[in-house]
Amino acid sequence: MQELFTGTSADGFLAMDQHTCTIDFDDSDNDEGLYDLNCYPQYEGPLEEDSDTLPTTHCGDNSTSSTSRVGKKRPRGSKSPTKKPPRTKSRFVEPAEEINSTLRSLQQSLVAAPPPMPQVVDPYASLWKRLEELPITTDQRITVGVHLSCKDNEGLRGWLCSASEKTFETWVCKFFADKDHVYSNM
Repeated sequence: MQELFTGTSADGFLAMDQHTCTIDFDDSDNDEGLYDLNCYPQYEGPLEEDSDTLPTTHCGDNSTSSTSRVGKKRPRGSKSPTKKPPRTKSRFVEPAEEINSTLRSLQQSLVAAPPPMPQVVDPYASLWKRLEELPITTDQRITVGVHLSCKDNEGLRGWLCSASEKTFETWVCKFFADKDHVYSNM
């Protein structure tokens, strides 16, 4: 502190603190403009707090009316009776949370491996297998397969799938007889 005032004519005569401001230097009884600051307790809080506000007084003034506090600052942490309580949540919080959860689920689904492609199951696979086992030529198998694959023959395919082996062979023989094909291998 002395380094600040070296080389100046300041002697510290006017410097006062809260304990020396009420001491009379000129022996006059005129303390009209001075407040008694000795009734305030010493500041003991952390250094980061605001030192401009004084704590509440403990001066023996026990009145609890609201008019006695006019001009005095409220202690920290007390709420103003005229202020509305603050809203706890904004009206946008709930929709924002819903959007965020949707985005998270989309992100997780994009990061995850794609599901495997569904396997196409041919409901007539047993029919085609039985056709391959018949003792006929490859050209004859292709002819029967093309005929049974037509859209118009879906009912026939279903019936032949559930038919017995003997019925299936008889139908193939009749198919070639109707087409004027010679069926000699069966």
